Parts: sequence; structure tokens; C-alpha cells
Amino acid sequence: FLYIALGRLLLLFTGEANEALVLLSALFGAATLVPLWYCARLLFSERAAAWAVLLGVTSPLLWFQSSVASSRTSEGFFSVLIAWLCLILRRSPSSMALWWLAGSLALASGIRPQAALFLAPITLWGVWRVPRGRLLGAFALFGLGVACWAVPMLQAIGGVREYLLLNKAQSETFIVHDTGVPFATSPTDALKRLAWNVGRVLLYAFFTLPTLPLVLPALRRLLEREHVAFFTLATVPSLLFFIVLHIQQPGHAMAYAPFLLLLAAGALARLPFAIGAVTLAVNMAAVLFLPARLTGDWFNLPTLAAVRSNDAYLTHVKTVIPKEGKPEDTLIVSVDAIARPMDYYLPNYASLMLSIDDDTETPPLKADAGRGRPWPLASPKPLNLSAQTRTLVVIGRDARIEAGIKSRKLMV
Repeated sequence: FLYIALGRLLLLFTGEANEALVLLSALFGAATLVPLWYCARLLFSERAAAWAVLLGVTSPLLWFQSSVASSRTSEGFFSVLIAWLCLILRRSPSSMALWWLAGSLALASGIRPQAALFLAPITLWGVWRVPRGRLLGAFALFGLGVACWAVPMLQAIGGVREYLLLNKAQSETFIVHDTGVPFATSPTDALKRLAWNVGRVLLYAFFTLPTLPLVLPALRRLLEREHVAFFTLATVPSLLFFIVLHIQQPGHAMAYAPFLLLLAAGALARLPFAIGAVTLAVNMAAVLFLPARLTGDWFNLPTLAAVRSNDAYLTHVKTVIPKEGKPEDTLIVSVDAIARPMDYYLPNYASLMLSIDDDTETPPLKADAGRGRPWPLASPKPLNLSAQTRTLVVIGRDARIEAGIKSRKLMV
């Protein structure tokens, strides 16, 4: 909710939706370097802090997420910011960092709601020695901060019941039917989902820092008990969620990527400068020279080519759809999650996000059925569209969607 609110605020200055959201990502990406510096300095040394900033600037994953419209860059910023505040409180329970921590947690939850879940263990570790009276005050501040965004959000979407329904639909689409290991239909399916999730976690760690396996061995004698507790509590909750329940886009790794950079920075501070220089060179080469996609047309790499491809596609969609159909008689049907950004870039157009499920009966579709909600589609059965729909816009990889009326179908 706060992500869209911040995007609309920046829209007043940019005048264009995609530029506003890209600017927001860039601001969060740049801001991430600040807590990276302070956290590395507090954990290791000023030399490590300098390496943390250099790694953050050149990391393919952080660079890419800061160059496209994505709320996940904010997750990286708040993760390392909150972890740094917790580290301060662990060492100085009477610090004013407590109030900054409460406010940061409230803001993070308003942009990426799962942030509070992932950061709960390290928050408890950080405030463990804080006096009870101060804790109650911080909790009240956190609750007030959450209320400031939760109340208008619930009003905007129609109440608590509608919010729970949307979350249920989201969970069923991406966790139950896709990646969630506990929801597998067979032992083979469970192993497949688990292997897929673990593979993505490791691949996205590679995107964060390609030379990570080469530099981490230097940390073996550097990490103390506090370091082990800090990095374990900061990364394990999100990693468990991703491995057991759901991980899809590379941006999800922003929940643990900053801590990999911190570990690498601590290692590079103990290694010869030449190794650090090679690490930075590999990062830049990956960003500048790797292609846009790993395979086919569905998996983006965090590269400059992918940024250009993404921008070109959004420009194409935002240009073609208004030329071909009016908002009052056009329905945007998406097989992929692109329906969500379409709600922002083309807010006057009705849109539906469909999931392909051959075992599901196809319900009738209406132009006013809702925006961006998962809607089961038993391919290749036809869609029964409202008579008001004259232009059907289909977005996605699957082209087996046919209009149940005499309407124009535009593939984008």
C-alpha cells in the first residue's frame, strides 16, 4: 500500500508512472548503501564498510532491482536498516535506536508486509535487554505506525474481509498451486518443489555476488558468537520461507542479499586488494555483458540488457493498448502477473490475471469482475465475456485464449 502511495507522490514530479516507480526503486537502492556502511563498520571495520558500499553499488541483483519498478528494493533497504538498529540496541539497550526501529518496522510492513515476519527474530534478539517500559512505548509506536497505513488500505480495498480474500487468492495461486512444499500433491511433487526453491535461492545468491564462494572462506576465523547470531537471525527466517513455501522472482532475494554482501565485505577486508578488484570487475562484467534472459523468454537476468528489454516492453504495452481500445469497452486479460502493473500504468482499464489449470472449470468472465485477481482458466476453453467488451487484450506467454464473443483480440 505504501509503495503505491510513494509512487503516486513521485508521479507528481515525474509525470509518468513507470519513471516514478523506477525513481522510487533507485532511491531505495541508493539508500541501502547507508545502513550497509554503518552495519559493516559496526560488525567488522571501516575497511569492510568501504567494501560493503562498493559491493552494493556493483552487485548485479541490487543494481537491477534499483533500475526497474519493483517494491523489493525497499525490502533490502529496510532489512539491513532494521538489522543495524537491532545490533545497536543489542550493545546499548538504552539507545534511541529503539524508536527508529519501531518506526522502521511499521514502514517496512506497509511496503512489504512479510518484512515484519522475516525480521521478527532479529528484532527480538535486538530488544532482549531493553527495559520493559521502553519496549511498551516502542510497541505502541509501532502499532500507531501500522494503523496509519492499514486503516486507509482497508478502506480502499473494501474492508478486512476483502483483504483476507485477496490474500487467500494470492496464497492459493503462488504457494498452494505452485511452490509450497507442504501443499505438494505427492512425494515426487514435494521433492520437485523443494529442489526448485533451493535452486532459486542459490541462483539468486549467485546473482547477488558471483564470486561469493571464493571470498567467504576468509571469514572462518573472523566470525564471533555475536556475528553468528546476527547473520543467522537476519537470514534464516526468509530463507526458510523461500525454501519451504515460495520464491519466484530474483527480487525476492533482496530479503537476504544485503547480508551476503556484509559477509563478503568482512572477508574482503582481510584479503588482498587484488581479490576485491577482481570481484568488482566480475560484478560489472555480469551487469554489462550478460544477455537479458537465461533461457527462452521467461527468466530475466539482472543485467543492463534485461532493464532495456523490460522498459521497451512496458513502453510498447502502454502505447499500443490505448490506441486499440477505449477503457470503457476493453478488457486486459493476463496469464502472468503483469496484470498488477497494468493496474498502475493503465488504471482506467479493467484487467484480470488468469492462472492456467486444466482441472478447473472455467467460470464466466465479466469486464467488471475485478482488477488483477487470480481467476482460474481451464485452457483451451473459451472465455464468456460481457457484451460490453469489444476489445480483448491478452498479455502473457500462453496464447490459447479465445473470446467467446465477436471481439477484436490484440496480442501484446
